Amino acid sequence: MNTTTSSQQVLDGTQNGLENLSHIQMQSDNVYIGRSAGALNTSNRTGAVLIGYEAGKQSRNTENNVYIGYRSGYNSVSDKNNVFIGSNTGYNNTSGCNNIFVGIDVGYNNNSGENNVFMGFRSGYTNQNGFRNVFIGTESGERNIDGSSNVFLGDGSGQNNSNGNSNVFVGDRSGSSNFFGNSNVFLGKDSGRFNKSGDHNVFCGTKAGEYNELGNNNVMLGYYSGRNNIKGNRNCMIGYESGQTNTQGSLNTFIGNESGKNNQYGSKNMYIGTMSGQNTVGSDKNVLVGYKTGMNMKKGTENVFIGTMCGQNSLESTKNIFIGYAAGFNNNNRTAFDTQFTFGNVSALDTSTNIDVSEWFKNEQNKDVIVYQHELDIRYETVYGKLKMVTQANEPFTFKYEVSKAIVDEVVSSFESKTEQDEYYLF
Repeated sequence: MNTTTSSQQVLDGTQNGLENLSHIQMQSDNVYIGRSAGALNTSNRTGAVLIGYEAGKQSRNTENNVYIGYRSGYNSVSDKNNVFIGSNTGYNNTSGCNNIFVGIDVGYNNNSGENNVFMGFRSGYTNQNGFRNVFIGTESGERNIDGSSNVFLGDGSGQNNSNGNSNVFVGDRSGSSNFFGNSNVFLGKDSGRFNKSGDHNVFCGTKAGEYNELGNNNVMLGYYSGRNNIKGNRNCMIGYESGQTNTQGSLNTFIGNESGKNNQYGSKNMYIGTMSGQNTVGSDKNVLVGYKTGMNMKKGTENVFIGTMCGQNSLESTKNIFIGYAAGFNNNNRTAFDTQFTFGNVSALDTSTNIDVSEWFKNEQNKDVIVYQHELDIRYETVYGKLKMVTQANEPFTFKYEVSKAIVDEVVSSFESKTEQDEYYLF
């Protein structure tokens, strides 16, 4: 092997069944190794290293580049400080600077994109003007055009991103369909996979927010959390399969495994606890706190259930407050004007529960009994001076008005004189 300077070329040929020719040339501190490497380049300045068949063959006005591989940097024009390693890497690079492309067909059509790192088969293939991106993995950011400041890690991550900016996608196919979505964080295989233009979302977990397309400002943490969300906004879903089938419900907070799992379009709900509100579909403005609380409610509105299994089988309850273990378990109040209260361990499972209201009423803290609505006549049934929960339709006892202490004293006095068979009506 001979080495020369200036424009001379030295051919090194060997015969191993096929002719194998290598060209080695050094010009103005440039190194060209391989057949036709830098063969037609013009006005190239110092510091170029071109290694491989036709590497940088038609490059022009370049400086301090390293092209290694078959036709790497083939048509590069006016670029500098790039490292292209692999067949066809940076093939059509035009004025793009400070890039690192490693793999096959990586950054193939990069135009003026700068400060990018693309690694993996066809990663950043169609990138034209995007800058400050990191794409690592097979076909990661493959169809990126102008998207900038993105980090895509994993096979197919951000594959179809076109103009989305400032995204972080980590995991195979995470954010693979993102077109214009900005400032998203998707962590986990298939997380945010079909997001198109949703912005400012955080999806963490396998398939978390997978089908989100237009939803914005969502936080979904956990396996399958918010998986089917399409255009729901400002939701917080934390836990295994929490809010899994939510499609367009917004302003929800679901915390706990399978909490709000089957919610589809219900909005402004807060479910806290494993399987709380699990089977709600279109319920709105509910607060459910506790294990299996409101689990089977379908379309309840403006309820507050606090306690384990509280209101578990309450299907279409409206404006109820149940507090305590299994309180309102089987309640199915559908009247929009009813407001019911159940306190402590008072449960529709046990309709024989008695409440001694005389002491409760006489307590100074309860001298003003706050009661809501006025459309329902309240029915009381007494047993030996105690107030018994009304058992018809499994409804717990209900208050009607805001009652003064004087009236309460009169009511209590009446209760004390009642017998088991008497009924009392308050209008």
